Amino acid sequence: MVCVLCNTGTAQAVCFAIDELKLNQIIGTIAGDDTIFIMCESDSDAIIVSEKIKKLSLDEKR
Repeated sequence: MVCVLCNTGTAQAVCFAIDELKLNQIIGTIAGDDTIFIMCESDSDAIIVSEKIKKLSLDEKR
């Protein structure tokens, strides 16, 4: 499982964007107000998803 922390009130929009990536490693997502849980098939899939999300986050800061 991957946990993504977001700014307050943005998790659902971020979760939608993650879902739209249509990554094969993601089984499903759940969004709250400021937290997203991403369920993956395996630990190695969770690592791949985590790295892709970190890269997207870093790209946005540039």
